[in-house]
Amino acid sequence: MRRLAGIFAWLPLFLVILLSGCGAPDTSDLQQYMKEVKQKAEQLAKNAPPLTLKPLPEGTIINYDQAASKRDPFVTWVKAPRKVLRQSGKGPKPNPNRRREALESFPLDSLRLTGTFKSGGEAIALVRSPDGVIHRVKKGNYLGTNYGKVVKITKTSVVLSELIANGLGGYERRTARLTMKK
Repeated sequence: MRRLAGIFAWLPLFLVILLSGCGAPDTSDLQQYMKEVKQKAEQLAKNAPPLTLKPLPEGTIINYDQAASKRDPFVTWVKAPRKVLRQSGKGPKPNPNRRREALESFPLDSLRLTGTFKSGGEAIALVRSPDGVIHRVKKGNYLGTNYGKVVKITKTSVVLSELIANGLGGYERRTARLTMKK
């Protein structure tokens, strides 16, 4: 009962506070300020000089040489197994049973020759793949997506014999070269 009496004692105070917010506010000063701001903005717009655009400065040239050694985000990492076309004639053809090597999953133009040396009389080339790994390559290894077999390694290049599909169901042999960049 005491609790109920306490609530009724505070009730008139709450009602006065609640109802005091229901009165009509006097916003005439705010409306007058808004009119002044609007008039100033209209005057500034009328008196503003015409807008003239200057030509843009010539852009700077950005060098992307460092990005050349990075992986191309638009080239897939995983290559689908290549179907060997039915051979016509007795020309050269790739061995479908040969185990593919790591550098055969990258196009030849994405591989970089980084150095060559001789070990035990055998020439060895160091080739960087697009993922940044450096591979040791010797005569007889395969590079690139066109069945490129290493036939010769010089101080500045790797010579390959590639098999290119001729569009008639057969293959043609082509010589390609991977050279060292300066």
